[in-house]
Amino acid sequence: MPSWLQAAVDHAMNPIVNGIASAFIAVVAGLVIFALFRLVGQPLLNLVLLPLLRAVDHVLVRIIAPLTGIKFGRPVYRWMCFIGVFLALAGVAVFAPVFVAIGAVFAGIVTVLSIYRAWEQDELERQVAEDNGRDHQQENDYGNEILAGLLFLIVFFTLGFVRLSEQETIYRGQAVVPIATTAAFVWGEILKGVPLVDASEVYGLGNVSGLEADGGLGRGLTFVFRVFLDLVLIASLLRLVTIINRRAAGQDLRDVRAQYASSDAGRINAALDQLLEFALRGGLNAQVEIERIALRERDVPALKDPKILLRAGDMLQDLSDKFGGMKFLLPAVEAYKAALEATPRETAPEDWGLAQNNLGTALATLGGISGDVPRLQEAADAFRTLLEVRTREATPAGWALTQANLGSSLEKIGRITGNVPCLEEAVEAFKAALKVRSREAMPSDWAGSQSDLGLALETLGRVTGDVPRLENAVQAYKAALSVFSRASSPAEWATTQAGLGAALMSLGEIAGDPPRLEEAVEAYRAALDVRTREAMPAAWAEVQNNLGLVLATLGSITEKVTYLEEAICAHTNALEVRTREAVPADWAMTQNNLGAALETLGAITGNIQHMEEAVEAYKAALEVRSRKTTPADWAATQNNLALVLARLGETTGDVPRLEEAIETYRGALEVHTRKAMPAAWATTLNNLGGVLETLGGMTGNTAHMQEAVDAFTSALEVRTREAMPADWAATRINLGFALTRLGGMTGNAQQIERAINGFEKILQVHTRQAMPVTWATTQAGLGTALVTLGGMTGDPARVRTGIEVLQTALEVRTRDATPENWADTQVGLGAALMTLGRLQNDSAHLEHAIRLWNETLEYYDDTGNTQTTEQINLLLQQAKNLLAQLKSG
Repeated sequence: MPSWLQAAVDHAMNPIVNGIASAFIAVVAGLVIFALFRLVGQPLLNLVLLPLLRAVDHVLVRIIAPLTGIKFGRPVYRWMCFIGVFLALAGVAVFAPVFVAIGAVFAGIVTVLSIYRAWEQDELERQVAEDNGRDHQQENDYGNEILAGLLFLIVFFTLGFVRLSEQETIYRGQAVVPIATTAAFVWGEILKGVPLVDASEVYGLGNVSGLEADGGLGRGLTFVFRVFLDLVLIASLLRLVTIINRRAAGQDLRDVRAQYASSDAGRINAALDQLLEFALRGGLNAQVEIERIALRERDVPALKDPKILLRAGDMLQDLSDKFGGMKFLLPAVEAYKAALEATPRETAPEDWGLAQNNLGTALATLGGISGDVPRLQEAADAFRTLLEVRTREATPAGWALTQANLGSSLEKIGRITGNVPCLEEAVEAFKAALKVRSREAMPSDWAGSQSDLGLALETLGRVTGDVPRLENAVQAYKAALSVFSRASSPAEWATTQAGLGAALMSLGEIAGDPPRLEEAVEAYRAALDVRTREAMPAAWAEVQNNLGLVLATLGSITEKVTYLEEAICAHTNALEVRTREAVPADWAMTQNNLGAALETLGAITGNIQHMEEAVEAYKAALEVRSRKTTPADWAATQNNLALVLARLGETTGDVPRLEEAIETYRGALEVHTRKAMPAAWATTLNNLGGVLETLGGMTGNTAHMQEAVDAFTSALEVRTREAMPADWAATRINLGFALTRLGGMTGNAQQIERAINGFEKILQVHTRQAMPVTWATTQAGLGTALVTLGGMTGDPARVRTGIEVLQTALEVRTRDATPENWADTQVGLGAALMTLGRLQNDSAHLEHAIRLWNETLEYYDDTGNTQTTEQINLLLQQAKNLLAQLKSG
């Protein structure tokens, strides 16, 4: 072995051997201690020591400590009792015989220990109370008492040493200070124990008094004193560190309460600033403290000042902005109302105006979250009242802000209730704000009001089916985007893009305009460039949900499966953030929208599985949307569930499904009443009429068909041509189809004439150029009615006119553009040709019908729609039989 390697090995052997030996001893000692603990220590601890320690602790905290007066509420009584007890014990220790004096010393030490344990117990209880947002029952803490107790501890140990030294020598040496030698000795031992690491023994440091413990009693007493003192100091320091850390983190609010309990406005505001900081970090105790200030539950006169109450309301609105929900807004409203009661409008108009404005804002936010129309009306009233003080002449900027807030409240009311006058007033309010908020003087505010105006116009246009208003909404959003750029104001730009997407979606849906819907898709996708999942998960999920809605609408109009599959994907993405646990209401909304996309996809493809998945999605939404808690949302989802059940029943020929759909619609009508929700009532009646018509046609039950006619007729009492032109046209078309089928089933020509008249009225309003989809549907209905009437009366001319109308409808309803509508019209055209062939004994018409149905069967075979396939095969057989009769005759 080389010499350098041998030297290295020799050098390493000593530390290696010692390290291994230490590790071995540690392992052996650990195993021995563990074995002894399991065999003896744990049973002894559980059966003897722990119960004993709990009993001793109970005596200390619940019996001895209260004797010192620490439970008294008034400080003067507490301190009189506290000092009196210790002076009495000290007096006994000084004047009584030695053994009695030693008992008093021991009692004094035990009493100090009891105060320490009471302080520690109180701090633990206070910690639990603060962590749970509760007040601690004990208003004062025991911090001062524990300091006084430590002083008395030293006094009692000193007295103990003095009295025992009367019996036996307990220290030796030459005292540095000739007087109070025992006190000097005790303080010297305290100084030796302060480092807590026995530095005096390690470094051989003596007692600074010049005295050292001597004899068995002296050394024993000194050892007990040092151990007791070290334990108390260590435990106290650990507890103090915990208290300091909790106060710094806002988990303990004693310092904050001490500040705002003063009458100094500066200290109170500083305390409130600190309180808000803790609350915004998520501190439950700080949040609850602000709520209590807002609700005037703190018995501090300074906190009931109207300015403080106004501040508390503002703090709660800040918390609501960060954490969402209604929890903070309810006490904020109460704080603003209390501030208004204490603020005279005449003498303090500015403070009154600020409180009134903030009250309106809180009520509007609260009503918007919960869909609470009375809250929103209260908010609108607050802003209207404020406008009596904030005039355009006196405070133009404040007046414009209030007009904007008023418009926002009214728009929410109109959106929830479909109240057209409210929406019109909202539009006027936003326009009024724009008279002050010019683009040149206030570009950001001008753009914000343009965006708000776009929202109000979009809601109004959607409710009334007014295309020009929707066009104006689009223009308003685009005007806002001329100021809000992605580079300079990305958040506002993304919000406006999302609003533009909503306006374009409504416009495209009402006008049946796919290009507009494609623009909406682009607007939403642009918003997603800023509202990313990583940066803004909630906003990202909201846009994903809305993107899914517009894609589903686009897929419904164009009957393109790819759009619907993208819609399902978008809703599924949204559900990754909108979980039931985190945001149940948003989760239920997205489940509802997912169901709608799946339903449309199933209807277009004839895929029963998609429809069944839609049923499951709607039922999932109804687990959150209950009739008791959210009746409007419950009824809307019930309506959608009934719609897909009706489609399933129609597609599969399942009569029980159709009957279930009817009952579901009727359940929704218990909430969607004409008085409370006229627009929703009319929509549900329209849908109910559709399933009744299907059931009547499937079963041949004219009573169901008559019920369908009655339902459509009732819906038209609300869906008027003037108020809701798009919905009016849709229901008139449905009524026309129902009248045609009812007339055909009963042989009542007047019913069919009434249907024809209705279709012709629709075509006077909805032209092919303006609304091609509605126009083509109306043409299909008119053609079917003419053919039915012609066949019933034996009028070939009527049938030929009907055939021409149906062929015109197919110019829009092409197989590429709208395959389902194309197939439906093909079936009707084939039936018309068979009717004409039968009336004129013309085999050419019958052969044409057979060709059309064979083409259509190819489509339905791919979709799996067995019910329609069976109907076409039945028609084919009838046509072939007629053709055979003509050829044989």
